[in-house]
Amino acid sequence: MVQVVENWADIEGEVRSVRDSELKGYRTVEMLLKDAKAVEDFPNLLKQRVGEVIAVNVPESRVESFEEAYQSSQPRVTCRVRLAGPTRFFAHSGFLG
Repeated sequence: MVQVVENWADIEGEVRSVRDSELKGYRTVEMLLKDAKAVEDFPNLLKQRVGEVIAVNVPESRVESFEEAYQSSQPRVTCRVRLAGPTRFFAHSGFLG
């Protein structure tokens, strides 16, 4: 198992899809990462991913705004995300746009 340092980034992205997750209590939001800003006191491990499509695990209770963005003509969203493994991303439930 690969360990990752505690990290957060405030990201902006375009929602490409919202689907079920293999993780209980989460949905997976695929988004094209447009920007990744540093969060004070934490390393920004997402800045090198700008321009990529990433799959972010979002708590089911907070996924509604992502679904609305996906279904609208304005698919851009903002949220705070951490890298938890080489290809595993999680949204912070308190910082979802």
